[in-house]
Amino acid sequence: MGCPALPFLVALAFLADSLCLNAGSVGGVVRYDGGQTGRVVVTLTQPNPGPNRALSLDGASDVALPLNRISDQDEFTIQFWFRGATPQSVVRQQDDAGWIIAGWNRLHSLSFDGGLAGLSMGRDVADGAWRHVTLTWKRNTVGGFASYLDGRLVGRRNSADQPIPALNAPWRIGSREGTSEFTQGLVDEVALWARALGAEEVASSWNLSLAGAEPGLKALWRFDDGTARDAGPGGFHGTLHGGAKIVPAEDLPAKAFSQTLVMDQPGPFLFPRAPNGDRYRLVAFLDVSGDGAGVPTNATARFDSGDLSVQGDVQGLNLVLADPPRVAELSDDVAASPGETVILAATVFGTPPLDLQWFKNGAPLTDDGRIDGATTRRLRIQPFVAEDEGFYALAVANGAGSASSGAILLAQSVPISDRIIGYWPFDEIVGLQANDQTSYSDHGILINFPSNQSPWTLGQIEGALSLGGPGTSQFVRIPDYPKPQYQMTASLWAWADTLAPWGSLIKNWGRSLPGQFHLGLSDSSGFLSLYFALEDGTVPVLRDTTAPFSIHQWEHIAFVMDGMTARLYRNGEEVASAAYAGIINPVYLGPFSVGAKLDDQGEGPDPLAPGFWNGRVDDLALWSRSLSGAEVLAIYRAGLSGKPWTTAVVETPTPPIEIRVKAGGIELSWYDLSGNFKLTGAADLVSAAWTEAPGSPSIQDGTTTQIVPLNGPQRYFRLVRQP
Repeated sequence: MGCPALPFLVALAFLADSLCLNAGSVGGVVRYDGGQTGRVVVTLTQPNPGPNRALSLDGASDVALPLNRISDQDEFTIQFWFRGATPQSVVRQQDDAGWIIAGWNRLHSLSFDGGLAGLSMGRDVADGAWRHVTLTWKRNTVGGFASYLDGRLVGRRNSADQPIPALNAPWRIGSREGTSEFTQGLVDEVALWARALGAEEVASSWNLSLAGAEPGLKALWRFDDGTARDAGPGGFHGTLHGGAKIVPAEDLPAKAFSQTLVMDQPGPFLFPRAPNGDRYRLVAFLDVSGDGAGVPTNATARFDSGDLSVQGDVQGLNLVLADPPRVAELSDDVAASPGETVILAATVFGTPPLDLQWFKNGAPLTDDGRIDGATTRRLRIQPFVAEDEGFYALAVANGAGSASSGAILLAQSVPISDRIIGYWPFDEIVGLQANDQTSYSDHGILINFPSNQSPWTLGQIEGALSLGGPGTSQFVRIPDYPKPQYQMTASLWAWADTLAPWGSLIKNWGRSLPGQFHLGLSDSSGFLSLYFALEDGTVPVLRDTTAPFSIHQWEHIAFVMDGMTARLYRNGEEVASAAYAGIINPVYLGPFSVGAKLDDQGEGPDPLAPGFWNGRVDDLALWSRSLSGAEVLAIYRAGLSGKPWTTAVVETPTPPIEIRVKAGGIELSWYDLSGNFKLTGAADLVSAAWTEAPGSPSIQDGTTTQIVPLNGPQRYFRLVRQP
C-alpha cells in the first residue's frame, strides 16, 4: 500500500519520500464527561531539534537585505514570526516610488493597493507571545490581498489591478530605510515567496519550519547559525546594523512536524503517519466556540506519560478531557475602614478537584483566626487593619492547568481628594494662565495664544481650554509638579476637532529623553496611547485599539499606575493595561505640557514631533496615589452630569451572589455592609420582567441570606441597588 497523500504539505521539504519509509501511526481514544459541547481537536506535534535563534531588534536597529525584487510576477507572500510590542517595520521595502510593508502600526501596507489603508495584522499580534504573520497578494484577484495570524484569516479584500513596483531599495527587517520607524521585539524565520500562498496552504503549514527549498520560496532568513544568512535558493545574505543581534529563542512554536484531526465528538482518533522520532506532544481540546482555536475555557487533555516516542505504530493512548480552572468573577476593589469585616469572594469553574489559594502582594495567605478561607473561594478578614492593605488575587488549579484572577486592591477608605498634587479646571475667563487649584500652585503658562482671541471656551464641566493644533503651535507649559515614584493617577476630559498625528493631551517627555508619562494619540492612527518610562530605561506602552479617538465629542481619559500595573481608562472603562516594576522615572524633565510634547530642556515644543492637540481639554487632575476603578468610574459619571471630580461619589460595588440548593428551596447569600442591595428575580431573560424575589432576607455579620422556592416561577436572580 502506498503512502497516503497529504493535502498542501507535499510541497514542504521535510515531507520527503524518506518520511514515508520511516513512519508509524499514533492512535487512541478521547473521552469527556463534562457539560461543554463542541468538536474535538486533536494535535500531534514534534518540536524542531534546535537550537533555535531569533533576530532581536531594540527599536533603533535593523537588518539590510540585498534582495531588490520580491517577484517578477504579479503575486507574492511574506511570512515571519514576531514577539514584541512594536511591529513598526518588520519586513519593508521602500523608496520614493512606493513601498511594500508587512507589519506597520499593526497593518500590512502596500503603496500600490490602498496605501495607508492596509489590512490588519491581527488584534493579538503584539501581545507578547510568539505570533506567526502571513501577508499574501495576487494582482486583480477576488480576495487577492489577505492577512493571516497564526494560520487564521484576519482579513482580505479584492486586490488592485496594479503591477508590483520595481522599488530601487534593499529590503529591511526592522526599519524604514535604516533611519526611522524601527521595530522592537524578536523576529524569526522571515520568508519571501514569489507566489501567493492559498488560505488552506497557510492554515496547514503556518506552524511548520521551512527547509529553504520549497517551490516558489524566494528567500528564507532563519538566524539559527547566528547570522542573517539566507537559507533559501538565492543566497540573499543580510547584514545586521546598530544593536541588532541574534539571540537564543528555544520557545519558538514552529514545529518539525504537526498534524491536526477534527472530530465531531469524543471517540477514537488515528494519525496514520508520523516520522519516527522522540519528543512528540499529543494534546486535545473541545472546540466550544467552533472556530478551531483553543481558549482557556475549553476542556483540554494531553498525553501525560512524558515525552511520546514514535517508533512504528503507537496505539492505545487515552486522552481524558478536563475543564480547566478559571476564575469567572472576583470582587471589585474594596475600600474599608479599620474594624470592618471584609469579604473577598470569587466564582470559580473547572473539573474537580480544585486547589485554591489566596495571595496578598504575591505571597500566599494562611488562616490565622483573623483571616479565614485562604484556600477557599471566599476570603474573610475580621477585623480589617491598616496592615491588610495590598493587592489580593486567587489562584486555582486542577489536572488540566491553572489560572489566576486579576489582582484587586484592598485599601483604607480615603476621600477622593487624598494625595491630589495638581488640579487645573480651566475655568478661567480671561488671561494667559491656567491656575492650579491645589496648595502646590503649579500654574500653567499659555504659549502662542493671541491676546485678541480668548482661549477659554465651554467645556464638559463649566469652562475649558481651546487649543488650535499644528496650525497655531498652542500649548500650556506647567513649570513643575510633584513627581510620584511608584503610584500615580491622571484624569481629564478631552475634545478633538481633528486627530493630529501624535496629538498630545498631557506629556512629561522630551525629544529624545523619556520622562514620566506620554498621554495622547498614537502616531497617525488616532488611537489613544500611554507611554511611561521606568528607571531601568524600559518604556511600557498601553494602547487602546478598540476604536480611534472621537471627533467633536467629549471623552473622559484617565491612567492609573498602582506600583504593579498601569491601566488606561476611557469613559470609565479600562481599555488597556501593562505590568511594571520599579520607579516611574522622575528624573529627566521638570515641566509637563498640555497640548504638546516638549523638547529635552522642557522649554518649548519638540521641533521634530511637537504633537500639538487640536481641540479642547477640561478638568485635569493628578494624584500621587492609584485611584481604584470605582473612583475613576465615579469621576466619569460626575463629569457626565457636568460636575467636577471633586463631587464624585464612589458607589458600593454589587457583591457576588453565592448559591446553594437546600431542601425545598434555593439559598442565595451575599456580603453587603451597606444594605444598599435587594434581590430581584425573573422568569426569563427575554421579557426582563424583574420583580422583588420572594422570601425574607436575614442578616448576620454583614452576610445577607434569602431562600426562594426551588420550583418557583423565578429562575434568574440579580441584586439591584436600592435608591
